[in-house]
Amino acid sequence: MQKDEQQETLEMKEEQFNKQKEKLVFAVDRFLQNQASSSEIRKLEDEFTERAEYSRKDSGFAMFWRIFFLRYKNGLRGIEWFWEVEGHDLKDELKEMAERWVEMKPRLVMAVDLQEDVIVYEDMHTKEQFPCAKEKQGPDRIAWNSTIGLLEPMFDRYYFNGLRGMYGPEELYETYDKIQSWMIEEGISFDEALLRYYPEILASLSEDESPKREQEAIPVTEFTYIYDVVDPEASYALIQNEPEFTIDHWDEKKMNFSWTKNWQGYTDSEAPGVVRIADEYASFTWNRVTETITMTAFHLRYVNPMLRKLMESDGAIKLREDREKHLGDLPGAIYMRQSLKVEHGTPKLFGTLAQQRRLIPLDDPIFLYGNRSLRELVQQGEGQLAERWLKRSENQSHVMLWQDHHDLSVTPDYNTVRRELGLQLSPFVTSGESRRTTLESIESHDERETVVIEAEVPYYEDLGFTDETKNAFYARDLVRFYREKVDGKSDSTKRKYKKALFAIRGVLERKGSQVRSWEELGADFWTVDLFEDEEVLAQYPRLVQVHEFSSVVKALFKWLRSKGDL
Repeated sequence: MQKDEQQETLEMKEEQFNKQKEKLVFAVDRFLQNQASSSEIRKLEDEFTERAEYSRKDSGFAMFWRIFFLRYKNGLRGIEWFWEVEGHDLKDELKEMAERWVEMKPRLVMAVDLQEDVIVYEDMHTKEQFPCAKEKQGPDRIAWNSTIGLLEPMFDRYYFNGLRGMYGPEELYETYDKIQSWMIEEGISFDEALLRYYPEILASLSEDESPKREQEAIPVTEFTYIYDVVDPEASYALIQNEPEFTIDHWDEKKMNFSWTKNWQGYTDSEAPGVVRIADEYASFTWNRVTETITMTAFHLRYVNPMLRKLMESDGAIKLREDREKHLGDLPGAIYMRQSLKVEHGTPKLFGTLAQQRRLIPLDDPIFLYGNRSLRELVQQGEGQLAERWLKRSENQSHVMLWQDHHDLSVTPDYNTVRRELGLQLSPFVTSGESRRTTLESIESHDERETVVIEAEVPYYEDLGFTDETKNAFYARDLVRFYREKVDGKSDSTKRKYKKALFAIRGVLERKGSQVRSWEELGADFWTVDLFEDEEVLAQYPRLVQVHEFSSVVKALFKWLRSKGDL
């Protein structure tokens, strides 16, 4: 039989199977309702709602509890009571199903494998594994999905009987610990604890995450600064020429841009192109109608450097108003946004995957584990904690991916990290063992044409820059440094800085495009290269002249370091 025909046959059987389940549920519920008054039923449902801290409007879970978990005064569960009284009157197929239901016991399970036609769930307590039928909905395929439920065997696989919620693995681990404490307190078996405390188990699985699971809670403040744009042309030049500003959107009414650093390129064996990603320290909106720029940031340590950067506008931008808003003590307090650039032709989904890959703290401290990193946990023989953290993180990544894109055709890569840590690979990663992703530092997200306003043209000319060289990484810094040192100063000061910076520009040009940032130059550039360059030696032949050149070099080095470029 062809695979399509087999699938069609299975679907027909499943449809008939589901109809039988509905019929039997109706019969059992009707039987139980006949054994009690409507007020008694409402009282039971109110009890369930209170114990389960359950807020949904439907009563499906309460009915599920009354049928399979609740022991009535006669000591029987609802399904057992029904079977004892009416089982002999059932027709063959329903009788067989009811008998199965009596034998089924609740299990606390986690998805541990994803195969072509089934999802394998593992019993948290017994470690038994059950190949379960896949649902047609995407959320069923979320990594490490966990739940409490009844598994009914049928057609060489298992089906979840009745209602169930889907929870994360961390909620399952914590709930399992609670169940074991109830077992000790009550002196009961694990199976009996699941029956007796089903409402409380649902409440535990549904608990909001506590701060301890993430990072230490610290105060988070939103800083907002509003600037008046006095000179639009100079303001635009400042934004366009600053390599750490990323222009996200620009039209006649507004410009959105951000301050970004630490650019990385994300490659994925499943992606046709590269995703470029960076930390976003502040976001800006330039309202072209009111000529105001609004800056927002969440970390004070980034606010002051940005304020200094905007002061370099020479009055083109002036601060009008600033305010702070305390957002509370928040867990993690990461509040670091990320800027994304996805190559043309690459699905936006990979931008989300790049963000998720970047947030896996391979070597970053985790507050919950005594500020030890995943790598340190493995090295110290506590790989099970690293495994637990990775399962939780992968589960949450899948949930976010589904919420944002409704697409799990390509899932986040946790196997590259697992491979590096020496842990077992995750079965929920697309392409499994062959999946490869990388994150590598890159200099910048794009190349932009330097804008030179009319007032700055003489400064560029003084230092020997041309239309061909004005876009070099060092051009803007040398000109700004030059302006700071010579504006309003004597002619002799201007000659000193003009000559020295002209010479430094020449040395940098002769290095060519092999160097793309001040950091790449290295320490030898400042102590050796500049002073051994033949053209520099020709311009500064005497010792006293070398001292003059050296003083400018030291001042430039100090200035760049104060800006954070060295």
